[in-house]
Amino acid sequence: MTVYELFGINDADFYNIMLDKDNRKFLDPYIIELHTGHPVAKRATQIAIDFFETIRQLIISGKEEKVREMFNIYMSEPNETCLGLSEVSVHGKGVKSLGDYIVDNLIQDGMGLLKAITRIEDIKLFMPYIRNDRVSDIYTNIIRKALIDYTQDQCNKYEIQMELKTSGYYWDINTHSFIKSKELMLVYNGTSKLLVPNFFVTNGRYNTERFINYQILPHYISLELNKTESAIVRNRKDGTPYVTKKDMRKKLSTNHIRLDKYRATEFVIANPQSIAEFKRQLHESYIQKTMTK
Repeated sequence: MTVYELFGINDADFYNIMLDKDNRKFLDPYIIELHTGHPVAKRATQIAIDFFETIRQLIISGKEEKVREMFNIYMSEPNETCLGLSEVSVHGKGVKSLGDYIVDNLIQDGMGLLKAITRIEDIKLFMPYIRNDRVSDIYTNIIRKALIDYTQDQCNKYEIQMELKTSGYYWDINTHSFIKSKELMLVYNGTSKLLVPNFFVTNGRYNTERFINYQILPHYISLELNKTESAIVRNRKDGTPYVTKKDMRKKLSTNHIRLDKYRATEFVIANPQSIAEFKRQLHESYIQKTMTK
């Protein structure tokens, strides 16, 4: 059964999940942040920013064990949204085991990665084994209260009965900590369910391959164009030299330079401004795409 069928409706602001299984879709914090005109997106983004800044400051002040505990104790695989891939995880482990892995990656190389990134979703660009499903799980845990309130609003709108239950842990922006509370919840077959706005669920445009294509390849092409001689530099009809991304990739591969998350990490640590520039480029691309629809 879908949630629309449960509500007896054909269309709504929230995503039409199948209630009995994972829907192989994910929350996309990057896209959510672009829609802060929507009150739920605005609140979710504020909560997520506060969470990441809190763990950043804890790690900088040498309290990384506290951060590990926050993940290992308060994070869970959030089944309430029916989103994600429950069988997929880092080395076969659930979201609770991610704390050590994430902290270890953030503090290596003199905390260079921690200093470069600004959002929790940035970790999937640079950390192997962190993909859309893991970021979606982490993000859901953080913003759970915003989704609870949204679900309550939608249930009230469509006159759907709710039950008083204890929520899962969520990030509280006032205490800068994880808490849980008694809440009126949408319940299906004895389990709580959370609704999410339609645009919260996307195809994951914010990814490593695009970061490579927008930032790293142009960097290597610029270096190639500045060489005295290069076999892959061509000239346009007006004499302007250029290098295609295809040729650049081929040369890098021949020189055993892999364009992967490890290379992306090295690049962003050396060029911390590149993450902001990438977001600007991606935003411009997103705006152009939405305008042509």
